[in-house]
Amino acid sequence: MTVAMEQTVFELNEHLDVTQVRQLHSDLSALLAEGRPVRFSAARLSRFDTAALQLFASFVRHARAHRLAITWDSPPEALRRAAWLLGLSEAMALSQPSGPTH
Repeated sequence: MTVAMEQTVFELNEHLDVTQVRQLHSDLSALLAEGRPVRFSAARLSRFDTAALQLFASFVRHARAHRLAITWDSPPEALRRAAWLLGLSEAMALSQPSGPTH
């Protein structure tokens, strides 16, 4: 995690699944407490599960309630597609996937 220009950049690991949700929840809670906009750097992310997506959706909801901007840097297409299929794109502040979505 780095802080740049009043924005916290949070580097996501290559894998985010239920085994890391507890630590991820702790990390995201700390980000909320900092009260700065957050940019998720997701270029390395290649594997994730629904538990991680639900946690991100919850985090974004809380961040918005605190008027904190959330952005994504290089979210993989698979992440955007999974969020869209689960109806979580808006909740996670992710753009919709490109190409066919069926």
